[in-house]
Amino acid sequence: MKLLVFLLVGFGLLTTPAAFAQTTPTATTAPDTAQLRAFVGKYTAEGAPFEAVLITIENGKLMGEAVGQGKAELTPDSKTPDTFGAVGYDASVTFARDADRRVTKLTLRLNDQEFICQKAP
Repeated sequence: MKLLVFLLVGFGLLTTPAAFAQTTPTATTAPDTAQLRAFVGKYTAEGAPFEAVLITIENGKLMGEAVGQGKAELTPDSKTPDTFGAVGYDASVTFARDADRRVTKLTLRLNDQEFICQKAP
């Protein structure tokens, strides 16, 4: 009987919520708002069907808008740093940094086309 109680108590300790939480895989987290601020700004486009790309943060989410073409949430690509997919569009945005790690331009890939946009000062 003592062995049964010991086993039940021991099993109970192993299955507490805290023990379970330690073994549960964690989800990939999105970059925090402070990290996203580096991307915010107006990026001017040359030879594109839009004047500029506006990058903003709304409700903690990075948003991209090709002026006159629509706005979309930008979600991080887990495999490529500084690259984001546009939710609801066949598009991706890759930001480029200079030697000081400041974001200076972006490349928008949209429907098999590529547009390079310079960040306005």
